[in-house]
Amino acid sequence: MRNYQEQLYLGPMPGSTEPLSSWLEDVRTNGITLVICLTPPHEIEKKSPEYARLLNDWTLTASTTVAESPSAPPPDSTPAGSSQVDTDSHPEVIQLAVGDNQAPEDPAAFWKAVESTAAHTKAGGKAFIHCRGGRGRTGLFAAAVLMQQGKSAEEALAAIKPAGSYPESADQQAFLRRAPL
Repeated sequence: MRNYQEQLYLGPMPGSTEPLSSWLEDVRTNGITLVICLTPPHEIEKKSPEYARLLNDWTLTASTTVAESPSAPPPDSTPAGSSQVDTDSHPEVIQLAVGDNQAPEDPAAFWKAVESTAAHTKAGGKAFIHCRGGRGRTGLFAAAVLMQQGKSAEEALAAIKPAGSYPESADQQAFLRRAPL
């Protein structure tokens, strides 16, 4: 988990490169209060089934979608096949599927999630942004949050690149430059 200015944390899909329990501990330790999942469900199922189950448990109990807050805490549960995962207290989750190396198919939903994330961090919250590898889609979203906070596309891209994430495709970079901000 890499961090940018103590508010945005960037990384690969939880459970895909390290045990899910390690990621959950990082979430607790760093005080992460919002998770932005940019990976389509079929990709999550394939690369990190344990995380897919955890997200399913969290979204079933919290009704989280793009830019909505959890409505209730989840019940005590441990996803099948996982090791003692505490789901009593969890961050808000925004799920916004973006294809690998692609610009978002639903720009309005993307910018709504960006606006929600920028407001969340401005209020003192901390967000973890991820896609499968933690680079392209993650960099796209992180740069968009910085743009929402007042940076130009070029400033946002330059700021986020040292954190190890950057929009990888020309489509993703062009999408940022056409931002409705």
